[in-house]
Formats: sequence, C-alpha cells, structure tokens
Amino acid sequence: MHVVERFTRVDYNTINYEATVEDPKALTKPWKVTSKLMLRPGTRLQEYVCEENNQDPAQMERLIKEGVATRK
Repeated sequence: MHVVERFTRVDYNTINYEATVEDPKALTKPWKVTSKLMLRPGTRLQEYVCEENNQDPAQMERLIKEGVATRK
C-alpha cells in the first residue's frame, strides 16, 4: 500500500486536504479523498488522531452535515 497526503494552505483559515491510496492487491484503481479543514474563531488546530475519530461513523456524518468534511 502507498499513501500520499497533501495539505495545502488556501488562506489563513482554510487548509485543503487530499489523500491518495494505491494498493494494487486490494484496489482496482487509486482511491482519493479530499476535505477542507477550516479554522473557526476561538479554536486552535489540533493533531488528528485517526484511531479515535475514524471508528465512529456518526462523527463523520456530523462533520459532513456541518460542512467540515465532504463525501466524493
């Protein structure tokens, strides 16, 4: 498996995130995910801990509903 992550600062409050996963044994073509990370007033950027956050589908649905993440 090969994963490439890209973080691009669009402006002071916005970072575009893109990840591409390539695994010829498991995937027929590369899988790509994109998201927009936005700094909200009164908050700070924190490290993303995938073990805690990715295991909760309800959390991801809430982020999509709030416009923090998008589904492609």
